[in-house]
Amino acid sequence: MSLLFCDSFDHYATADINTKWTGNQVASISASGRNGTSAFYGNYQNCYMYKALPVSSSTLIAGFAHYGSSFTGSNTLVSFYDGTTAHVHLRYTTSGLVLYQGNGTVLGSTAYVVLGASWRYIELKATIADGTGGSAEVRVNGEPVITVTGVDTRNGGNASANTVYLGQLDGVNGMGSFYYDDFYVCNDQGSVNNNFLGDVRVECLRPTDNGASSMWLGSDGNSVNNYALVDEVTPNGDTDYVASANVGDVDSYTMGNLSTPSGTVYGVQQLQYARKDYSGTRGIAPVVRIGGTDYVGTNAPIGDSYLYYGQVRETSPATSTSWSILEINDAEFGVKVTS
Repeated sequence: MSLLFCDSFDHYATADINTKWTGNQVASISASGRNGTSAFYGNYQNCYMYKALPVSSSTLIAGFAHYGSSFTGSNTLVSFYDGTTAHVHLRYTTSGLVLYQGNGTVLGSTAYVVLGASWRYIELKATIADGTGGSAEVRVNGEPVITVTGVDTRNGGNASANTVYLGQLDGVNGMGSFYYDDFYVCNDQGSVNNNFLGDVRVECLRPTDNGASSMWLGSDGNSVNNYALVDEVTPNGDTDYVASANVGDVDSYTMGNLSTPSGTVYGVQQLQYARKDYSGTRGIAPVVRIGGTDYVGTNAPIGDSYLYYGQVRETSPATSTSWSILEINDAEFGVKVTS
């Protein structure tokens, strides 16, 4: 796997941030996203979100759309950590972008300023290593603006990173508003998505109708039109839902179509917002139905509180090649009880 995580910020509210991200500090979700959708918004010093990734990687690549108003001082855009050890920070100042090692050493800088009334797509790639083994590159709107090689990017701990931070970890002086949208993070492993993806759009699709399987019981007491119980813009917990205690039960749904008619699909991240109400072990897995065949994903043991359980599929399970837009639009997506 190379694509580790992505976010459109379009399917949850501020109160739900920690059901998808590992944690946050005074972060919020705003309706002022890049494409008329939602975004991570902040206007505080020490305002951020962070995600613990499923694997540790010596090289990480992260990209996001960013909109920032004017301010004074120096503030963090994105950071790569090994647990609580900061390896690399990308910061923006009134005079340009600056790349730091976690201990404060400047690794590189550019006079390119990313502030003002415009969205810009920013990407950071960093290889974590001691001495002269490290390297990093920053791109803005697809163009390299900082490139450093033969540098020390390891600030103690392991020569790898497993957590990514977005936002102002240690903002100083005057602070303006900022927004993040269309976020992705990859590593350099695998045969696809192992380098910069460029300016991408992360789209959120929701159920629009019933699929081939409606085995789960709805909170309305039946299994008719189950899609209407799981199609909320933001999750509503136990207000309405579907549930099943039977191993093997599948619920699947048709989804809205992608808004873009052409282009490259780098992956599909399927999310289930779920909890268990049983003292024993319960597990669920995502299901994709393509051409009349169900493709079951990886089992996820679920806990007592609602969380998003996600799986990234970089290629179609039906063809083992890149997804096509038509294939996604025609597919059903759902969930299966696996334990």
